Amino acid sequence: MVLKIDLWRLGTLVRRFLSLGIGFSLKNSEPFNVGLLLS
Repeated sequence: MVLKIDLWRLGTLVRRFLSLGIGFSLKNSEPFNVGLLLS
């Protein structure tokens, strides 16, 4: 039971870090910024 809760907490942390990393890389990619400015 405790192990399952720890695995779930670890999964949410990993997902949060992944979404932050994806957002950071998108924010730093110039074509993405140019696309936002042109739209």
